[in-house]
Amino acid sequence: MSNQNKPKTPLWAKIIIGVTTTVLAAIIMKGVNRVVPDNTSTQPVNNNYTDKSITINNNIKKQAENNTPSTSIPKHIKVNDYSSVQLQQASVLTDTKLINEQNSSTDIAILILNSHNIADNSLAADIAGLYKDKGFSVSSSLFTQNFINLNYFDKVENGDSQIIQELKLPAGLKYIVLGKYENEFEDGSYTKYISRARLNVSIISCATKSQSNSFELRVANGYDDKDHAEEGAIEKLIEDYKANHLNL
Repeated sequence: MSNQNKPKTPLWAKIIIGVTTTVLAAIIMKGVNRVVPDNTSTQPVNNNYTDKSITINNNIKKQAENNTPSTSIPKHIKVNDYSSVQLQQASVLTDTKLINEQNSSTDIAILILNSHNIADNSLAADIAGLYKDKGFSVSSSLFTQNFINLNYFDKVENGDSQIIQELKLPAGLKYIVLGKYENEFEDGSYTKYISRARLNVSIISCATKSQSNSFELRVANGYDDKDHAEEGAIEKLIEDYKANHLNL
C-alpha cells in the first residue's frame, strides 16, 4: 500500500500517546529511585538509631575515662628494676601507699608470703604470737599490698638500705620480719600424704637499715589427708622457730 493510501493518525491520538508515554516513564523512574536511593538527596534522614548509638558510645567512653586508674609510681622506683608483669601490676594501682599507719610503739612488723606471693596472715599471726610472749609489741598489718606488688618485699628482704630509709617507717619500729613459706605434698609410705614445709626468714634491723639475721626452717609431717598433714608441718615450723630463732 502506498504512503498516500495510509490513514493519518488524528492529532488527538498523538496527544494521548505522548501523555501516556510521559506518565509511564515517570512511573518507571520512580520505581528505580525506590530501589536505588539517591545519595545526594536533601531529604532529612531518621537518625534516631544513630543518635542513640553515638550517645551510648560517648557514655561508655566517658565512663572508661573516669575509671582509668592512676599509673603514678613513687619517684624512688626505677622502671628498669621491674619485669613487664610487675609494671602491669603497678599500672593498675590507684594508691601507691606502701605502709599503713601504725602505733609508734610497735616494735616488730611481720609479713609472711606464700608461694603465690600472697600474704599468709595466719602464719604471720602465729609467729607474731611468739614475739608477743617475749614482751614485744608486734604488727602483721604494717605493709600494704603495694609493698608486695611493687617489689619492695624483695628489696627490703635483701637489706636495701636506701629503700628502707625511704619507707618512712614508724619511729619506734625496731625490726622487720619477712618470710616466704612454701609447702609441697608427696605420697607417704606409712601415711597417705607427707607435707614438706619450708620457711625462709629475713630479719631487718631498722636501726642499721640492713639485714641482721636470716635462716631457713624445713620440716615434714605425714597424715592421711593434706589439710592435717600441712597443719602438722606448720606446727613443727612454729616449734622450731620458738626454740631456735627468737633471739633478735
